[in-house]
Amino acid sequence: MESEFRSAILGPEGTTRSDSGRLVFAPCTPEELKTVVTSSLANAEKLHLLAASARPWGRTRPDSTVAGVSLSRLGTILKIDARNRVASIEAGVSHESLGNALAKERLRWPVEPVGEHESVGATVVSGLALIHSAGLPDLRHWLLGSQWMLGGGTFLGSGGKTIKNSAGYDITRALVGSFGRIAIPVDFQLRLEAIPERRATAEADVAPGIVEAALRKPQEIESIHLSAMEGAHPSAWISISGRDVDVETALESLRDFRLRRSEEGGRQRINLDSLSKCARSGAIKWTAGPVACERILVQVFRELPSHAAFAAPLSRWGIASGPDQRRLGDIISENGGRASFWPPTGDQSSTESIPGFREFRRAFDPHSILV
Repeated sequence: MESEFRSAILGPEGTTRSDSGRLVFAPCTPEELKTVVTSSLANAEKLHLLAASARPWGRTRPDSTVAGVSLSRLGTILKIDARNRVASIEAGVSHESLGNALAKERLRWPVEPVGEHESVGATVVSGLALIHSAGLPDLRHWLLGSQWMLGGGTFLGSGGKTIKNSAGYDITRALVGSFGRIAIPVDFQLRLEAIPERRATAEADVAPGIVEAALRKPQEIESIHLSAMEGAHPSAWISISGRDVDVETALESLRDFRLRRSEEGGRQRINLDSLSKCARSGAIKWTAGPVACERILVQVFRELPSHAAFAAPLSRWGIASGPDQRRLGDIISENGGRASFWPPTGDQSSTESIPGFREFRRAFDPHSILV
């Protein structure tokens, strides 16, 4: 009966079934999302946030009888304030549509998805992203504010259009990487930047010292990504931006690493979901300095060729998967990194690790129906 009620509210386009037979609700307004959440709570039914908590890296999918919530129809770009370099968007906006809209204003949001995530909301709740900014290489820095929905249907917001409006508990940053277990994202206020005069990307084999060499010109190097697929030689993707002469100088300084330059301005899409079949059993995530990230990836490649690993040195994190997770943890610790299981489990210890959670956990519904 309740499913029929929600179907009547959302309409035929808002209520579908996946290939596995799962009932999927796709609200197109925050009010419709609230209807789905509150009616499910009233009937003690669980919900699963699709395309956000299941990927990447093999997060366990719920039983097909658990209804899914898709944010695909919450895909409106609410406002682009070019003068102040701020964008307000709904959580289901895709990276592609956002990039196309910002390009018309000669602006960009320098955050790129990892894996199969298409929407900004999926990237935020996973906490994994490729950041094209040497100055601010953390996803959280590019979120000025946000609005979320708790398990009881209550809207929770923080931040605003400027840093000064982010007084109080920083709920926005704390919910980055929460995998939809605490709240569902509704909308975001994004910090933007001007598109650089020129961008270039280059690929090379990972050689000792490549990260350190790239960091010698931090004002031009906007991102460095390292990956080692199962059975393949580790590769590095380096993105450079700035004035034309600065880009050429940065490329020249790395010539000893035999760079293979790709199409100018192009971005290499890193598909972590297909790096290894072992990903289905979970992974190990680490935090470490840029050079340590390089050492960890190279050592994993040499000692554990059946594993897959990826590192974003500027953002100071990496992730690896494979059958020998104990050795993975040892390699990370030996190189000065800090390891943790990924995706995070739903136990109390992982919840306590969310920055700022202890301070504002009273705001969350303890009977949250989200998984």
